[in-house]
Amino acid sequence: PVTYAALPSEPVNWEPFDFSAVDAYNSAEVAHLYADSIKKLAGSNKPLVISEFGCTTFKGATDLGARGMFIVEWDGAQAVGLKGSYERDESEQSQYFNNSVDIFEESGVDTAFWCTFASHNLPYDEDPDRDFDRASYGIVRVLPETCGMTYPDMPWEPKEVFHTIAARYKDAMKS
Repeated sequence: PVTYAALPSEPVNWEPFDFSAVDAYNSAEVAHLYADSIKKLAGSNKPLVISEFGCTTFKGATDLGARGMFIVEWDGAQAVGLKGSYERDESEQSQYFNNSVDIFEESGVDTAFWCTFASHNLPYDEDPDRDFDRASYGIVRVLPETCGMTYPDMPWEPKEVFHTIAARYKDAMKS
């Protein structure tokens, strides 16, 4: 199958493609249009894939959508600081997931992909000034110098959204 991952606002001629695919990040700016936009896209004659959706891991990240990672100060490819004070909030990331999937299911979306599993360039740190994972869309916290407790051979620990995704789809995996 052939497709193209577009932004929802792009005027794409989907005719030559096997299915439509969009990166669909909800945010404060588009929240009033989001559900209707997804329904309209899903109402076409092609299967609809949400090729990316997600939010980062701090209080207020839902409002920023795809711009949540912009809270990081960079030196080249190295995160060196945060552009302010951001409270870690894993429950907001989980709520964003559930709210988005509710809209996708109600709209008839065929498939949706959370945008990131792990952001190795944005590691977790217990020191809030060094906890770059707050700017990560990942469903796991990357642990730069140790392995996690849940999966002792992996250098990460699941975030709340990891468990939210697993719980939501546990019955689907049985069929």
